[in-house]
Amino acid sequence: MAWVLIDKIARAKRLTKTEVYRNAIREIGGVSDIISIKKQALHRLQREWNSKGTGWQIEDIGGKIPGWTNVILYYGSSSYD
Repeated sequence: MAWVLIDKIARAKRLTKTEVYRNAIREIGGVSDIISIKKQALHRLQREWNSKGTGWQIEDIGGKIPGWTNVILYYGSSSYD
């Protein structure tokens, strides 16, 4: 049922279903964590995290410590209870 509604929203907003789904994941509260990570490890973390599914996303929000960055890890809906 969720994907039927996502499809309708996508058509109305002229977005892809994936864009609508990923945007919704980011808007849901309580389904993310913020961590600090060495910048040199960010690409590997992105690859591993994103491989879990479409909703699993990373947002690099920067940081003040040289060589480090902060990221928001968004959990995909398959992990929700």
